[in-house]
Amino acid sequence: MADPPDQVMRRYCVAWQQGDFATVVATWADDIVAHVPGRSWFSGTYTGKPAVIDASLRIQKHAPRYPVGIHDYLVSGEHGVVLARERAVRNEEVLEVNRIYVFHMAVGKIAELWVYEYDQDAVDRFYS
Repeated sequence: MADPPDQVMRRYCVAWQQGDFATVVATWADDIVAHVPGRSWFSGTYTGKPAVIDASLRIQKHAPRYPVGIHDYLVSGEHGVVLARERAVRNEEVLEVNRIYVFHMAVGKIAELWVYEYDQDAVDRFYS
């Protein structure tokens, strides 16, 4: 039996805050679709777990991101929303932003996710 959405979101949030990438990835469906907004080199849509993992690792290599904290998360039958603050560091430059993550869940896994930036222009400049 698949885990209910609230357990999936709780597991995702705890793992993300602890830097446990393997557990984060385990919450994703094999055919996950990730939508990253903006005009930076990593903006776009990534389909499938290997593509989303690759994009995540390239972003971490370019400018490591760290969770500052999760303000809250909300869960319904098929959706989750995470209100978060993240910090990214590249050389001497630091970007700290609020983000909203919206998740669609199916069969106990995160099937699709959308990232919404509070300050998209700052994110695009940082990752240009």
